[in-house]
Amino acid sequence: MSQKIITKIFNYAAGEGADNLVITRQADQLILDCYFVGRAKRSLVLPKKLEQELFSSLRRILTVAPGEFTAQKYGRLPHRTGCLNFYLTILPEASGEKMIINLIKPPATLWRLNQLGLQRSELQEIKKSLGLKSGLILIGSPGGGGKSATLNSLLLELSDSNKSIYSFLKHRAYEIPGIVSLVPTATNWEKILTLDSEIILADDLDETKALGLAIRAAASGRLVFGTIEADNSWEVLEKIIAWPLPLKLKLDSLKMIVSQRLAVLKRKVKKTAPDQRRAIGLFEILKITPALKKFLIEARGQEFKNYQTKLEKLALKNGFRPLADDHFRKTKDGLI
Repeated sequence: MSQKIITKIFNYAAGEGADNLVITRQADQLILDCYFVGRAKRSLVLPKKLEQELFSSLRRILTVAPGEFTAQKYGRLPHRTGCLNFYLTILPEASGEKMIINLIKPPATLWRLNQLGLQRSELQEIKKSLGLKSGLILIGSPGGGGKSATLNSLLLELSDSNKSIYSFLKHRAYEIPGIVSLVPTATNWEKILTLDSEIILADDLDETKALGLAIRAAASGRLVFGTIEADNSWEVLEKIIAWPLPLKLKLDSLKMIVSQRLAVLKRKVKKTAPDQRRAIGLFEILKITPALKKFLIEARGQEFKNYQTKLEKLALKNGFRPLADDHFRKTKDGLI
């Protein structure tokens, strides 16, 4: 009964277009606040008798122990259109605890790789990476920078493959027969590492242990595509270097970093076309060449900021083109 109540609450919030839900305990009732982008919150009163069952059920669904507080723990619930994906945060309150639920909205539109805004040479590099037998390809951007849309485009590109493909996508735009979709937990990662998996796609490798598991998967002969939050390729690389695994293992696994962000298109948006494209991706691709790998191994033990400038110069010499170059080209072409 309790999960049905939770599902009904979530379905209502998603149907109304809410982004965040906050459940607060009060002396004689529960308050459910629904927050909307650009609109005031909407509050509902829930019977006090639901309190224990509601809080216990959410903890059980996400395997959070009684009394344990957490930040941004991922979960999913059945929905009439598929699954509702969310993050749960439990905070202490004077009256007990407060639950904050951030609903994860799937991409509104599915774009193919050649529609993202990649230059021809960048598109060729990414398509070439799809044919690798193993390795780690990371897609980095700030929050809301389009990295999950790119990951979905890669999934679509791989849909005709006859390989064994698993996905941990929190922002999955569609289901593809033959591709196994799993909840992104450490247990499921461990299961995949024991199976005959060939390709893995995963959102949010910043999360606890996920990046390490992705590196392990790539090092054990799998091709792994994952997203990570970062402003540019250098920030992604710094996170990789800082991860507590042998440097050579990490560099041998890491094949490419694709960094991106979104820029507003110059053309006017028609009111009669609500789904009209409003933004385009800006990209840079950092390939981990033998020269870069050699430099990084020789710099082992130094702080990244102390050799970043030299590393950037070496990368430019080896064909790297930063986001600023793509921004300039798209501005010159009148796109942004």
